[in-house]
Amino acid sequence: MNLVVVILNWNQAAATIRCVEAVAAWTYVAPDIWVVDNASQDGSRDLITKQCPTAHVLASDSNLGFAGGNNLALRQILSRYPPERRDRDVVLLLNNDAVISEDQVQHLLTELETHPRLGLVGPLLDERRGKEKVFTAGGRDIARHLGTRHECSASDLPALIATHRLLDVDYVPGTVALVRAEVFRTVGLFDEDYFFSGEMADLCRRAGDQGYARAICTRACATHEPGGGARSTLYRYYTLRNRFLYIRKFYPARSGIYPSRRALFAYLWSIAGLVMASRSLIQGSPVEARAAWRALCDGLAGRFGNRNELFL
Repeated sequence: MNLVVVILNWNQAAATIRCVEAVAAWTYVAPDIWVVDNASQDGSRDLITKQCPTAHVLASDSNLGFAGGNNLALRQILSRYPPERRDRDVVLLLNNDAVISEDQVQHLLTELETHPRLGLVGPLLDERRGKEKVFTAGGRDIARHLGTRHECSASDLPALIATHRLLDVDYVPGTVALVRAEVFRTVGLFDEDYFFSGEMADLCRRAGDQGYARAICTRACATHEPGGGARSTLYRYYTLRNRFLYIRKFYPARSGIYPSRRALFAYLWSIAGLVMASRSLIQGSPVEARAAWRALCDGLAGRFGNRNELFL
């Protein structure tokens, strides 16, 4: 299979360079590496171009988020290869704060080779949250669940691995996700209205509607140590707001005596947003409370896309 790796950067040149250098050191897979800089203000574009000469570096004049940033690279990638080899192309979406070794990627590639209708596959994620260590195995429907990640402890892993070589999931997290290029050609690219968070759930839902399976390979594992600061506030905002977009798209309104699932889910997430905002105020976190409140207002009003200016 022909592997292409896409890595996004936003004001994290050092982390992105480390990530690129790790992937470039792979000897057997030897992927094409694409880096998209989302209008960073720290000189990232020049630093990455200088330190990573083998990578294709694309620079956006504006922050396109996860969805738009990946789309910027995907449009070029999908048009780059001749038609006779397109069914062999696969794309690894890789966060710059995630680490996966070449042998673990090979496990993912083997699953795609073995299962023709498997469209997206990811590894178990060893999530580092300070001193806490949690393993996650894909995600659940973001309209129905507050905590969408399947979480398990280290002690639970042997039973999970013994029971499931491939674990069917509603979505594969974009942290580390191997995607057949044909999935993008069949169902389209990421929906840029999400901007950040929820776009992988959306893509997986569309892929599932076209008959593609989505799964976690329990033989493969990657580590992920997400950052904090302003990014955690943005994450709070977008993860709540974008559930309303997902509900609008996949749970159409219907007339009748009983409330539609769209109305029911919107009602439930409105309550969740109010609880989040209230709890944050009680805990002395007015910024987090504002993020939850703005997410609720924008989600109900249908204001989607990039809203970073509200918090930065």
